[in-house]
Amino acid sequence: MTPAELARAVGASTASVSEWLGGITKELKASNSERVCTVLRINHRWLITGKGAMRPGENAGIAQTTAHYHHPISPKLASLINSLDQDHLAKLEEIAELYARKETAQ
Repeated sequence: MTPAELARAVGASTASVSEWLGGITKELKASNSERVCTVLRINHRWLITGKGAMRPGENAGIAQTTAHYHHPISPKLASLINSLDQDHLAKLEEIAELYARKETAQ
């Protein structure tokens, strides 16, 4: 999935998505992060903390303690995250790490 496709899928501008993926945006709005998780079929907890399984049903090497964080997402969003290249996937992981630091600071 390209940044433009992700932008269309979550209802954001291509510029915003490029800023998310490029690390320019330091904090993603909750509504945007939830839509990204839905579209990409990833766990919200993983996105904001970097902990647990990235995708519902995956084993993160720990007991399935993240089950209550799973959000149903569309096949289109899953396809988008699956099609991200390694650089963009790494940027998405950086966003998750930013959320993790924010959450532990609160």
